[in-house]
Amino acid sequence: MEKRQSLRMNLPVPMKYRLHISEPSEKVRIGEGVLKNLSQGGVFFTCEDPLSFAIGNTGIFTIIIISPSLDSPESSHIVFTGLVKRIELPTEGATGFGVAVQLLSPLEVVAKDLPPLAAPTNSTG
Repeated sequence: MEKRQSLRMNLPVPMKYRLHISEPSEKVRIGEGVLKNLSQGGVFFTCEDPLSFAIGNTGIFTIIIISPSLDSPESSHIVFTGLVKRIELPTEGATGFGVAVQLLSPLEVVAKDLPPLAAPTNSTG
């Protein structure tokens, strides 16, 4: 049996993400995925493009939970500073690569719209 440091909340929900990487260089990454779980120590999600991340990236993450109701203008945003600890290959029957992020700050939950996730013109590289 696996022993965890903190209780995990399993909640597979669609999400969008924005990561403003501060280490090793200033870049912004955006994408979509599925938020799998979160705890006091970290966040785990899957995404199709693992090249957006590298182990050791630190920065400010914004995770936007996509509302299941298409007529709802509200969405929940989770903002935190984190460190990419692990990137997992997809398992058989699963879609997307797994990304494990260690929290370096408390989760801040905001229940209002943020500006659209638009990639800045200098976000490639």
